[in-house]
Amino acid sequence: MGALRHRDFRLLFFGQVVSLFGDGLFAVALSFAVLETTGSRADLGYVLAAGALPLVGFVLVAGVWADRLSRRKLMLASDGVRMAIQGTLALLIGTGHATLWVFIGLYAFYGVAMAFFSPASTGLIPELLPAAELRRANGLLGITRSVAAIGGAAVGGVLVDVIGPGSAIGADSATFAVSALALALMHPARSQSTERDPFLHELAVGWREVKSRPWVWMTILNISLFLMLYVAPFDVVGPIIARQSLGGATAWGLISASFAVGMALGGAVVIVVRLRRPILVAGILFGVTSFSPLLLAYTAPLGLICSSYALEGIGVGIFQTTWDTVLQREIPEEVLSRVSAWDWMGSLAGMPLGFALTGPALALVGERHLLYGMTTVSIGLTIWMLLASDIRRIGAADKRPQPC
Repeated sequence: MGALRHRDFRLLFFGQVVSLFGDGLFAVALSFAVLETTGSRADLGYVLAAGALPLVGFVLVAGVWADRLSRRKLMLASDGVRMAIQGTLALLIGTGHATLWVFIGLYAFYGVAMAFFSPASTGLIPELLPAAELRRANGLLGITRSVAAIGGAAVGGVLVDVIGPGSAIGADSATFAVSALALALMHPARSQSTERDPFLHELAVGWREVKSRPWVWMTILNISLFLMLYVAPFDVVGPIIARQSLGGATAWGLISASFAVGMALGGAVVIVVRLRRPILVAGILFGVTSFSPLLLAYTAPLGLICSSYALEGIGVGIFQTTWDTVLQREIPEEVLSRVSAWDWMGSLAGMPLGFALTGPALALVGERHLLYGMTTVSIGLTIWMLLASDIRRIGAADKRPQPC
């Protein structure tokens, strides 16, 4: 793999492998820690919303600062803060002092720290590699992200069932230390301008870059609706059904790991095969797997549920790798983190509302009807993706997206 010949990218790669494994642990452990502590389905939605809301609120600020300052140092600070948060949460769970408000408060601070990591990470990669290697590098990172999540989710499910969720969250704290060390050893060459425009002006410049490209803002809107109306409810109702009908945290860990397996395969496809219409392929896979929530609704065999979400993961892996690569190639480097921040903010804007409303929706219509609604949403957004040429042609061979 050519990208791994570069020392700084190799360090980033190693740090992310370890940190993303911890994220997989945390994703499973947090859900079951909340359910075991409060016993309320609605409370899980409120906790997840508490993490998503500050992420949405601060990511635009983070994008501007990532274009102004050292992206590596911002990522390093974010890792340090998240290490402390996870260590504190693990201690409080282990000593029996965790409450709903502890979960909400600490996860909110976690969301702020993550807001500063994500746009800086997107902007850092082109600093480490030549443009010709971005597609393969993003594919490799996508595979890494997925493989680490596979192991993290599977191990996290077992840890939660065997020795409790606090241990998994404590392990996640340690992974941030490893990621921070890798970042500290890097020395990316980036020239920094001493002249800076006012903050709001720089923020507006990023928005103009987004607005001038229909393929960017239309995709962000599509993703935003999908995350709010499909992914957010799934993250709440999935662990509930796993706990009630599928055997507990281990089952939820396997479902999450299966999705991650699919994402790894999708990233590998992008590396190995230069798809002429990658988003079209991803859209077709999304259409096929739009019915995955119905498998949960009718408590299908766990193997069938895992297979369906693995197929959906392939589509997400193809989409995500293609999207990241095209952004890094088409957006000027000096505004890339700001555009990435608008991407993160726009995509995630509806998730806090989606999380917060899932509990009341479950109380109002029940699990099965909520899953029906998720299927309908997925079908509708997939049709839009396939019919909208500005989205469908992203990454198409010899069809590079252009500003208006």
